[in-house]
Amino acid sequence: MQVVLQRRFWVVGARSLIRAVYHKCVKCICMNRNLATQMMGDLPATRTTYARCFTRTAVDFAGPYLYKFTHGRGAKATEGYICFFVCMCTVAMHLEFVGDLSTSAFLNAFKIFVNRRGYCKIMTSDNGTNFVGAERELRVAFQQCMADTKPRNFFTDSNIEWRFNPPSAPHMGGYWEAGIKRIKYHLKRVLGENLLSYEEFNTLLTEVEACVNSRPLCDNPTDAGDIEALTPGHFIVGEPLKSIPESEGQGFCGDLRQRWQAISAMRRHFWRRWEDEYLVSLQRRTKWFCSSRNIEEGDVVVVFSEPTPPTKWSLARVKKCHPGNDGHVRVVTLQTPHGELVRPIAKLCLLPTKGDIFHDGN
Repeated sequence: MQVVLQRRFWVVGARSLIRAVYHKCVKCICMNRNLATQMMGDLPATRTTYARCFTRTAVDFAGPYLYKFTHGRGAKATEGYICFFVCMCTVAMHLEFVGDLSTSAFLNAFKIFVNRRGYCKIMTSDNGTNFVGAERELRVAFQQCMADTKPRNFFTDSNIEWRFNPPSAPHMGGYWEAGIKRIKYHLKRVLGENLLSYEEFNTLLTEVEACVNSRPLCDNPTDAGDIEALTPGHFIVGEPLKSIPESEGQGFCGDLRQRWQAISAMRRHFWRRWEDEYLVSLQRRTKWFCSSRNIEEGDVVVVFSEPTPPTKWSLARVKKCHPGNDGHVRVVTLQTPHGELVRPIAKLCLLPTKGDIFHDGN
């Protein structure tokens, strides 16, 4: 535009004027997908405070993967999914194979997980309908158990707090999305084009689980005396799950009290290494370094929708802001013609309002 204008006229400060008009053009904002950003927040307490393994857990699904019920010619293949549990503190993983994405299938996988790994206090997931339904059924079952006086004391400490990420915010679950990517990396290379039975697929998942739980959490130990890298397996069984077992002659000699003291010292040693080596590596921000203006109530935005072109995106008005602990707004409630929506600001294009001059781009 500036080049065409300068063919006939010389306008002082034309570049700044054109840029001001360009940045206030609604059509240009939508076509260029100028999505809102905000400085990356601090790590939540669920990842920076130590607790028993799988006390604070995230869950998600991966798949589908083809498998067959029986061996032999003519066996039909069907789709199955991997239910993925990851500890928010130690990055330890637990995998369960399920036949579908229903609430009942997830509840069965969740019961197996609890029976093997123990109860968890906090569960984090996205807003999948199976997770929402599971949370509702678990809450009703817990309330029914608490209504009875006999098991009330037993279930007092078993209440699970379920936390959902905002809808359409996969980047807020990047912690477990990276774990799913790691699982798919191993499965893609091991499975190939082979079609396994249900039992074989379960066995393969346990092998993959052992591999990812034996990976180092840090590059190198800070203490020269620790020649073995810290892994999630240390917090599950006290050593990497794929390590070579010790011979019988190397077992611990002593009474039960000494054995208990040795295990307690070992556990404290692992958590001290977790704090000195692994936790320090999480403090670096990889993107979103600078803070931006917070989206405020009453702002007009365009809601980003991946399947539709920018010209078909819907307008909405910010009804309520949900600031984080640092005061920055990253999630808002929108008022749309079809009702209210909760969306992260990464899915919104902020339009010029509050006295700005609108231009139609023509």
